[in-house]
Formats: sequence, structure tokens, C-alpha cells
Amino acid sequence: MKIKNIFLWNLLWGIIYFGTNNINLFAPHELPLLSLEKNIAMNEWWMIPYMSWFFYNIIFCLLIKKDDKKFTLAMTGLVLIHAFAFILFPTEYPRTYDYDSLSWLSKIFLNCDNPQNCLPSLHVSFVFFTLLIASYLGIAKKVSYIFIVWGVIIMTSVVFVKQHYLIDVLAGIIVTTIYFYSMLIAKILKFK
Repeated sequence: MKIKNIFLWNLLWGIIYFGTNNINLFAPHELPLLSLEKNIAMNEWWMIPYMSWFFYNIIFCLLIKKDDKKFTLAMTGLVLIHAFAFILFPTEYPRTYDYDSLSWLSKIFLNCDNPQNCLPSLHVSFVFFTLLIASYLGIAKKVSYIFIVWGVIIMTSVVFVKQHYLIDVLAGIIVTTIYFYSMLIAKILKFK
């Protein structure tokens, strides 16, 4: 995939994500926390894989050998589905941990990324979609295994940095699975 396309794709994602993360038509609401979630403490070390999503995305895009336009179209559709969910049903995660005890790097990140746009998790959806589509884009199997491990770590991190509910992770996987297979069934995407 060309650097210009990667830049444009990330610019589009950034505008939609940060726009819906900072401007709400409706007041965001919180979901009830499961008892398991209440017992998960904020762990700043998970910020590293959480923020590595940006590099994951760029490296993945650079490795695409074919059908990069279809990939961009498909990812844009996925972003728009999330944008509608974020606009119509804004959900935020409660920050119940001691913010003042966090490192300066975590504070900078958390000031830029509100705990909104929770349901479904965009981090999880993007990563899961890349895992579903990697073989269709000509990414070598050996490289795909690296993305699987990295992707699972990123998807796990969203819970440990207290940016997402567990239901957000599950919803991201479900939405992405339905979206991916409906596009294949409808022959909107004709890979291979």
C-alpha cells in the first residue's frame, strides 16, 4: 500500500474518531461494570501495546501486496459503522482509578483520548478485521502470525488501560465478523 494512501486512511480515521470522541450529540452514558471488570486494576504497562496500535496499523498497511483499494474501502465502511454507533449511542468508561498517580506519559495519552467511543471497541474491530483479511491481501503467513500475537495483545490492552468494558471487546469482534462475512457474501469484496 502506498504511503499516501496510508496517510489519507489514517487522516480519515483520525477525523472520525477524534470528532466523535470529543463532540457528542447526546450525553454519553456508562454501562454497568461486571464484577470481573471491577477487579481489573489500571495497569500503565498496558499503555504500550494500546498505543502500539498506531504502528500496527502502519506496518500492516505497508505489507499489503494486493487489493489495497478494497482494504481501504472496507476499513472506511467499518469506521463509518462505528461512527454511527458512537454518535447514536455514546458510551463512556468510568475513570475510577487515581489519575494523579499515573505517569506523565499516561496522563498525556488519557488527556487526548477520552474514555468515550467505547461500544464497540474500534481498537478491537480494526485489529480483528486485519486478522480476518490478512491472507486476502497477500500478507505472508509467517508475518500473519506476528500480527495475530500483536493483535491479541492490543485487544487485551483495551481492558487493562480502563478504556473499554469487556462487552466493548465482544461487540467489536461481533460487529467486525458480521461486517466482514456480509461483504464477502454480498460479493462487495471479491478477494483471491
